[in-house]
Amino acid sequence: MKLFPRKREPKVVPRQELEVDKKHLWLRVVLFAVFLVIGVTALISAITGLFSSQQPEGWQSVTVQTDQASCADEFSLIYEFGRGELSAKREYEQLSELYGEACVKAYRLFSADQTFDGVRGLAELNARPGQTVDLDPALVKALRQADSSGRQLYLGPIYPYYRLIFSGRGDAQTDEYDPARNPEMAAFFEEVLAFANDSASVWLEFTGETGVCLHVSDAYAAYAETHEIYTFVDFHWTKNAFIADYLAETLTAAGFTRGALSSFDGFTRNLDARDNLYALHLYGREGNTVRAAATLQYAGACAVVSLRAFPVVSADGARYSVRADGSVVSPYIDARDGLCRACADHLICRSDALSCGELLLQMIPVYIADDFDPSPLFDGGISTVCCREGEISRFGEGFLLSDVPEGQEIFDLA
Repeated sequence: MKLFPRKREPKVVPRQELEVDKKHLWLRVVLFAVFLVIGVTALISAITGLFSSQQPEGWQSVTVQTDQASCADEFSLIYEFGRGELSAKREYEQLSELYGEACVKAYRLFSADQTFDGVRGLAELNARPGQTVDLDPALVKALRQADSSGRQLYLGPIYPYYRLIFSGRGDAQTDEYDPARNPEMAAFFEEVLAFANDSASVWLEFTGETGVCLHVSDAYAAYAETHEIYTFVDFHWTKNAFIADYLAETLTAAGFTRGALSSFDGFTRNLDARDNLYALHLYGREGNTVRAAATLQYAGACAVVSLRAFPVVSADGARYSVRADGSVVSPYIDARDGLCRACADHLICRSDALSCGELLLQMIPVYIADDFDPSPLFDGGISTVCCREGEISRFGEGFLLSDVPEGQEIFDLA
């Protein structure tokens, strides 16, 4: 099996989409976009006045102006301006500049296969196995967390094939790369995972606060050379969880806390410690129809992670593939065999103490599993809401459920 893993695959909309319940069609454009629920006066204003001489006060969506590669297109930041000592215009300028710089830096640090002059990010680590590389503390922190929580980080060699699945057109094209459909691909994945899951074949060694060495055994290095494998460690679909933490910590350190940051793929850091209400949607699937199961409202500074087994909005085309028969290939890859697994339609968790990355790492063994057992999440103050097989279940008091369809029962987990 040979691939060209250095090529960045384009984001495309899947050629087959699940039907979204027409009664809730408007929900497709607001999924994971957190918003303030305090009346008409708090609705997000249009961005038409952002660059006028007088920056409007109140809630605004922050845009990033840069010609450099950035992760800003995968995140949404809303913020309430004009409530501090600075004018709304000056506050917006400072926040937009800081946020834009952080998005550029995060893109460079967490890219697994693209290097940048003067930046020693994840791609630099992949390019120099056996050498200690000084990395940014934010990246080292994320690597330490991921490395201590299983082997997901070491699935770098198989992730490019899932990018090809998600960008494929038609079942025949995607079947070529799907290990669940192609025996030859399944055999290749088995060979790769024998190395990736072996801590004696590939592992990270940390030295001090910034030093990291990627160790690759001679056998794995020889195999990688034969099969043109260049990426050994990759955050892949988990990347935005750690980027959200980095962005949130950068903003809060500078005193920007009156807002919320969320990624298109389900990772939210609420910076706002006040009593303002924010919301996101819980989805379920009935046959080939996706429906809104409930609205989850929450308040206070926290991390929220949302894992969903199917696409809902067009941006999901980069990380899902829907086959003609309605079956879905999702980004949630099981390190045991390289196959995608999602044991519930939609799982949303909240923590006031954990970061997005830490919360996600606790959710992975629960969600990427054959059977759904949420009990490992019940310790540590994690609030959980799940939609599975038409049923809504919850644990903890971190979410207020509303817009629940008439007759829908909600089961409390114990």
